[in-house]
Amino acid sequence: MMVMKQNWMTYLGFITLSFLFIHCSQGMDVFETYYYVYSNETSHRIQMKTFSRDGSIDSLNLAPNTKTTPSYQSFSSVFDDDFFSITFDDKKIIIYTNYPENECGNGQRSPYCRDANNFPYDLELELEGKFRLNFIFTYTFTEEDYRNATPLVFGEGFVGSVWRCTEGAGLQEGLVYNELRLVSESQVEGWGQLEGEPEPELFFTATYSIDGETITITDDTESFTARLNEAFTGLVTNIEGQGECVFFKQ
Repeated sequence: MMVMKQNWMTYLGFITLSFLFIHCSQGMDVFETYYYVYSNETSHRIQMKTFSRDGSIDSLNLAPNTKTTPSYQSFSSVFDDDFFSITFDDKKIIIYTNYPENECGNGQRSPYCRDANNFPYDLELELEGKFRLNFIFTYTFTEEDYRNATPLVFGEGFVGSVWRCTEGAGLQEGLVYNELRLVSESQVEGWGQLEGEPEPELFFTATYSIDGETITITDDTESFTARLNEAFTGLVTNIEGQGECVFFKQ
């Protein structure tokens, strides 16, 4: 068994061709299997999500300082997805897009980087018996990834943020937009811009609380919830059953 971290393309080609030449020349069939492993070398809980082109979402939780078991299915399909997200303790997030030229070319680490000069996977070759060669690719998430991750809306930077809905079934007739302003750690203001009016209007002042990816806004005896959408880009509400309205951070 051997591990290669640099010039993996050259070594992989040489070893594979040598292995195949020796055994195939003896009339033996050689089977190759490609496995993928994701390793969490941080002190934070990780949730991995892949978002595929057909709209399906796959998720996997990874405890601190653990790794997935080698699999040729689980999350090796990341290469077929539109984007791939990693959240740390539900507080910080990294989103990798399936456009390697936007990331790899800038020297950024990404599970999508697969060219010969920028391949962030450790490669381990394992000979199983005489006729099976396993290729095990391991991608590692580090404390540096956590430090560079973007705080989620419910983490740092939430107080003082402004969220605006400009379209959707939940946008009341006669309004250009609805707006939520998080003015403190417990207080939120609801604003709206009426058509034809020069300035937005304050509709309500309420309190809010956060539970996971959901914020509950309470005004006297009434309340409604807003939750993060799957892509962590907006807050989805359904106020008084009027339909969904997605608020995006301004």
